[in-house]
Amino acid sequence: MVNDGTRYERKTVQAVRGTEQRSINKWQGQGWELVDQDRGRLRTTLTFRRAKKPVPWRLVAAAAVAVVVVVAGSASVAAFTGDDDEPRAEPTPTASPSQSPTAEPSETETETATPEPSASSAPSPTEPANPDVLTAKNSDDVAKLLATGDYCDPAIGRFAKGHADDTIEFDGSVVNVFKSGARSDLTMSPGDKGPRSTTGPVFKFEGVTSADLSLKGATALKDGDLVRVTATVDVYNSDQCLLYLAPVSTELR
Repeated sequence: MVNDGTRYERKTVQAVRGTEQRSINKWQGQGWELVDQDRGRLRTTLTFRRAKKPVPWRLVAAAAVAVVVVVAGSASVAAFTGDDDEPRAEPTPTASPSQSPTAEPSETETETATPEPSASSAPSPTEPANPDVLTAKNSDDVAKLLATGDYCDPAIGRFAKGHADDTIEFDGSVVNVFKSGARSDLTMSPGDKGPRSTTGPVFKFEGVTSADLSLKGATALKDGDLVRVTATVDVYNSDQCLLYLAPVSTELR
């Protein structure tokens, strides 16, 4: 290949197996070119490059000249300014007793008592105030989580901390199944696109069996399967960009 003199900057990204295309699309959208893929057992190393922008030396030189001119002009003005030109502080008017300022009400003075809910205003049994299972319909936090555009978004970690041990339910699809003997590591994303998912976090079940999943509708899962997942929030690994879940039930849909 003939070197045309273009200089490049390089970036290396780690992607979980099965989510490579998602990372490729993200960085290509920002002007990066994929030049290499190194597939590991659990993660793939993606190498990108992007042409460096040339430095506009003429504009830099012009800006430097302008700065010198401004500094020189400021020094000339300072040389002709005497002490008599120093501004004098205006006297502060003293409020008369009749015009004394009124103290602002404190936070406790502005609080109003919240009446106890009456029996008629209490939520009905079909709409519990604190549902045991959080979904996109009854929790804004879950709705925002499932719509996340970047699976490495720090907001996912904040969700995991704020909802640790909470039970969530969502419709998702299997991104990748990695079998190790009788157990499997599963990664899933919200929606129906499986390995081609581009929205939401990457959820992971680690070292599980069909019994652990309480799997319904199938004896085992494979890449691309559509599922309804009920699980408990565990932890978010920001290095792997994985939100770990503990399965409650998994149903093929």
